[in-house]
Amino acid sequence: MTGKYPKAIAGDMIKYPYDIPPAPKLDSKTLKNLDLWNALEFFRVEALLRSPSVWTLYQRTIRRKGKVVCPVEREERWQVLSSQVYKQNMPASTARRLLADETLRSHLFIDDGWLVLWGAHHRYVTDPSLNPPQPSPFDISEGVLDLSALEQESKLDWGTLRTNLQTKQNLNLYLKINCSVAPEANLQVLRSLLQNKHKVLTIKIGKPNIDPSTGIHTFPFHPRKNPPIKDYLAWWNYFQCYDLQHCKGLTYEAIGSRVYGNDEVGDTALHAQKAVYRVTRLIAAAEVNTWPPNNLSS
Repeated sequence: MTGKYPKAIAGDMIKYPYDIPPAPKLDSKTLKNLDLWNALEFFRVEALLRSPSVWTLYQRTIRRKGKVVCPVEREERWQVLSSQVYKQNMPASTARRLLADETLRSHLFIDDGWLVLWGAHHRYVTDPSLNPPQPSPFDISEGVLDLSALEQESKLDWGTLRTNLQTKQNLNLYLKINCSVAPEANLQVLRSLLQNKHKVLTIKIGKPNIDPSTGIHTFPFHPRKNPPIKDYLAWWNYFQCYDLQHCKGLTYEAIGSRVYGNDEVGDTALHAQKAVYRVTRLIAAAEVNTWPPNNLSS
């Protein structure tokens, strides 16, 4: 192997300071409905769990002396995750010290804190309530709702509608359109009007953050664009390749055979090599909060 992808040497191994919970297995229905921006946050956490930055925070946290007070709700969630998602092989005293610590949230903006060691972040890809809402029978298109049809089914919230009509805003435009007028004449006026309002509402994708005043977690999201990671299964294979190379010290030939042996991907060793390179870039981007990441396939 030559080029920009480094050659893997058998025996070159790194031991993570904790166990990383196995990724959840998603059925075809869940994969079809998966919100890709939520999946990107899942992979950001997975990348950080493999980063030296998190290893350092972990070692500092478990070595701290003194009594710790673990919030009750966090300990209750820990118990649920331990029984339903993943059980870490660590003393309860160490677990409580981690649960009482805020550095993972404050330093790397991981909403669940150290609960990710028990698979808390799996919710981004397994919780159906986090999937995009399905269109209703009253949706003419993604951005157009038929209020008349909604009212005919007695499902129109008149209080909310009245408040919106009385409020100056750019998000929604409420009109009565006379359909006897030539469609092109109406469309010409609407196009200019909608373009101006759309420009005002152009969405900027922010970086992961925890608001220090409210504790609210935000991560990148865009209602109309896809994130740079669009294939959950492909990227989980990449992470498998990365772990086999770093934790088992396997060569790319051995990794490719194990991960892609039955897949039609061509040169499996080269495929494994590229996979490790991509995850390495993902980890580097997550560590410095250059997010959403870019150039992952180059």
